[in-house]
Amino acid sequence: MKKTEINGIRKIAVYGIMFLSSLPFFSLDRQLEIDYVKGSIEDKVSAVKQSALLGDYTLNVRAIDFYIENKELLEQDEELKKLLLESVKTLGPAYSGDVASKLCRIFKENSDSEVRKAVIEKFSDYSSANSVSLVNSYLSEQIKNNAPADDVVLASVKYLQLKGNVTSFRLIFVADILGMWEEHSSELAQAWGPLANNSENEVLQVLQTSSFDQKLLILRAVQKNPYVSKKIRSEVAENALSEAIYNIGETSDVIIELQKESLEVISASQWTRAASLATDYFSVARTEYENGHMTAEDFASVITNVAAIASDETGRVLSEYLDFLNKSKEFSNAPVEAVVLSVINALGGLGDKTAFDYLLYVTYLDYSPEVITAARNALAKLKW
Repeated sequence: MKKTEINGIRKIAVYGIMFLSSLPFFSLDRQLEIDYVKGSIEDKVSAVKQSALLGDYTLNVRAIDFYIENKELLEQDEELKKLLLESVKTLGPAYSGDVASKLCRIFKENSDSEVRKAVIEKFSDYSSANSVSLVNSYLSEQIKNNAPADDVVLASVKYLQLKGNVTSFRLIFVADILGMWEEHSSELAQAWGPLANNSENEVLQVLQTSSFDQKLLILRAVQKNPYVSKKIRSEVAENALSEAIYNIGETSDVIIELQKESLEVISASQWTRAASLATDYFSVARTEYENGHMTAEDFASVITNVAAIASDETGRVLSEYLDFLNKSKEFSNAPVEAVVLSVINALGGLGDKTAFDYLLYVTYLDYSPEVITAARNALAKLKW
């Protein structure tokens, strides 16, 4: 036999094998559909599973419709539930039918935790405004009822982290701040952090309507959440500081702590928009310090942080305070050295020539060598 004839026979054999091997796949989908129609619920489950493995989700949707049509007749039926779970869990993301509304209906009409968890997890592939609203409502109800964080709650939080809106943010954020599901605080923070960046007004509104204890918790939570933008962290600190220094009422440890920590954030982020606010805070902090509500070390830190984001008035305000300290020293009422040093160093950093006379006077008084050296260094930094 010629070589060309042998090659021809080989080709025919190869094509024949390929054709024969493909026959089961051409008929398999049809057979699975037949098995689904003729079979028991257990057979339907198997057909759905096999069809989904082939990337055909038609039977998944037919089984979901079958569940919806028969759930009242077969209420609490475990086999029907098994069919539904298989249909939902193996449903791929590429089906073009109206799956989202069907999933929403199942969630609303079935309170089974396992079913609801499966539906919420599938919402990520078939998300809609309705599904987000539905999960928001569910989560709100759980918060109002002080319900424990079960698998459905955690699945809701995870879904809203990816697809949620400002309402989702508020729900998860408030739940975290209130310590509702404290054992899952990290999951809550991971969820509301990204949502916060599109919910700026909502963040500030929650802050404004909270008690001072809660404001401090909010400030801390926002600062330590790595998913929250620097802008929002700074705005929260600015608003918290404003509310803490302009409040009408008795000064408390919480309010003072809120003031200090807010200023630290503003200073660290160089949030210059709050420069005037920070300078205004100096007089409040001074009163708190002089009334024994703030330690010298904390007040010294306040001075440093105020100077770090100075306004046009900061140099004058701190110069006048140094004048007060010098007069106190002159009349044998020696100020705390840490406070004196913080003012002198701050004025040197600012370089405001307004401070010249007061810094110079420091060198004539009976301050420690360290303070006098600091004053001379600050004098050298003044800008003329």
